[in-house]
Parts: sequence; structure tokens; C-alpha cells
Amino acid sequence: MLGEGEALPEFTQLVFAVSDAFKNNWGVFIPVLVGFAWFIGHKRRFFSKVDVRINRCLVLMQLAQSWASYGCRNVSSFDQDDG
Repeated sequence: MLGEGEALPEFTQLVFAVSDAFKNNWGVFIPVLVGFAWFIGHKRRFFSKVDVRINRCLVLMQLAQSWASYGCRNVSSFDQDDG
């Protein structure tokens, strides 16, 4: 896989470090996620209606982008030769 003296790119190492942090410290992240969910559910208390609409649009655009990238990744598997 990797030869002697070779290393993974820095971004990949960062992704692995964050993943490892979530996996090994899930007890810390659950309350943080619950707090974040509460904040998102009650954001009208903190922001104006215009800010809430902008935030909602940005979140929906990110969700659509995630779905599209997942779909493109699965559809592109037909490029591989089966035989």
C-alpha cells in the first residue's frame, strides 16, 4: 500500500483523527450533539425570521448536495469492468 517513507495526505490524517475522536469519546459528543439539536430546534429564540430562513435554505442545500454526491458515487460504479 504505502511504501517506506510515504505517508497519507494531511487532510486524510485529519479525517482519521476526527473519526477516532468520535469513536473513542462518544460519551462527550452525545451531550454536545443533544445541545446542538436543542439549539437548532429553538433557533427562533436567538435569530430573526430572515436569518432562520437563510439558515434553513443553506441546510437544505447542503443536504441536497450530500444526497447528490452519494448518488453520483453509487451511479459511477458502472464504469468498472466486470469482466
